[in-house]
Amino acid sequence: MNACHRQWVSDGGACTSRDPACLGAARAKYDACVVACSKPQHTTTTTRPRPTTITTSTTTTTVSTTSVPKPVSTTTTTLKRPTTTTTTLVVGFSQATAACIKQATADKKICLASASTADCQAEYDTSFASCFAPGKGVACAASCLAKKAKCTTTKTPGSSTSRTTCVSDCHKQWINAGAQCGGANQACLAAARVAYDTCAAGCTNVPGSCGAALSTCLAKCANL
Repeated sequence: MNACHRQWVSDGGACTSRDPACLGAARAKYDACVVACSKPQHTTTTTRPRPTTITTSTTTTTVSTTSVPKPVSTTTTTLKRPTTTTTTLVVGFSQATAACIKQATADKKICLASASTADCQAEYDTSFASCFAPGKGVACAASCLAKKAKCTTTKTPGSSTSRTTCVSDCHKQWINAGAQCGGANQACLAAARVAYDTCAAGCTNVPGSCGAALSTCLAKCANL
């Protein structure tokens, strides 16, 4: 998936003046790559040969005596079934909002290949906010992004340890979310990935607690 994404960014960046036809072709190529990654891979099972048993016969002389056989005691053991605990996964974004944010993030990377950082960031902020429910959802997301920008300019640079801890926490949340997706629910995995990317981006761009504050704020915004 990461290789597909890098190829898409490279193809999009090569489009002159962000030509819509060129960008559309790059998008189609990316979608085909993602579909190929989603197909299950064939596995090969190797069966180890059973060891050969050599039986040796020995002739012995026995003396038969009559005896009363002892009763055979039979013990039945019942294995207890393991207790299964079902946990309901609460994903930070809906499937539609997650897909929209993923698209906005990819468009920003393509934009940076031909435009200034300020212009691309402004375009990204607008696209990101539009990924939430019209009206209150959009206003809420826009407010969260504004708070993040303010946090970026007012926070003093944090230590590398605080950034590492922040990213580590994001990674733990992603692992827990991915495990609860069952490994086959692509929509669930995609939403968990977007939540992780948003959290990790906050840790990278904003030292200290700004990334965590952004995630907490966005959790209150209505999704599509």
